Amino acid sequence: MGYWSNTWRACVNVIELAHQALKPLPYLSLLVDDCTERGLDVSAGGARYNFAGVQAVGLGTSADSLAVIKYLVFNRQLVSGRDMLDALNANWDGFEYLFALVNGSKVPHYGNDDPYADELARYAADLWCREVAGRPNAHGGVFQPGLFSASSNVPFGRMMSATPDGRRAGEPLSDGISPVHNALGSHDYEGITATINSVARLDQEAASNGALLNLRIKPNSLRGDNADTNLASLIKAYFGRGGMHLQVDVVSREVLLDAEENPQDYPGLLVYV
Repeated sequence: MGYWSNTWRACVNVIELAHQALKPLPYLSLLVDDCTERGLDVSAGGARYNFAGVQAVGLGTSADSLAVIKYLVFNRQLVSGRDMLDALNANWDGFEYLFALVNGSKVPHYGNDDPYADELARYAADLWCREVAGRPNAHGGVFQPGLFSASSNVPFGRMMSATPDGRRAGEPLSDGISPVHNALGSHDYEGITATINSVARLDQEAASNGALLNLRIKPNSLRGDNADTNLASLIKAYFGRGGMHLQVDVVSREVLLDAEENPQDYPGLLVYV
């Protein structure tokens, strides 16, 4: 992690220095506090705040991959490291039993209020944040680690081979700090409260550029007189346990797929951040 963090920081800083020399931003600098007073372009550190945020993508993928290796290869010794590597190199073809096992509930997965997997998620997140936070950037500030992906987990996944969590080559990585959701379904099979408890085990304050949990709730789960109160209580509980950023989507998969095909039938459907 240290090696690759140093490598990308060097790449980013080279790009920033090139922007300063070749593509300054004088008009933007007029609109940003302190640039005029300092006589410095915004790209060269004239702004009052000069942080640079960089995001880790695929925390759930990393956590479940580590859990699979630790649990199956080392603790239970149900599969050898060579067999696991062969399965990944084959994109799981010919290893259907192992593929089903790593995607099933018999292996610990992040998002189920299971410390076995949740602590591995925290380990990965802490390691990332520690290697990023406070390192200097090229415009007078420091880098800040983030734990969110927006939609980049999809193209990043297209560039990656199979992973031990049961993801096939080319499939999306996990989203933000959410548990794994792949073609076979969700790895957070214990429900939304368990997911909240798992994610709350992360030190989200260390991710000073933000940490995002996306939740999708089926509409029929929020029916009845107490639905709004229950949802509000869930949100309060999450933030009370150290959560920093939560986005809740209440719409069914079927509605989204139909809206994609027939947008004229859904004039009131909002898809937003």
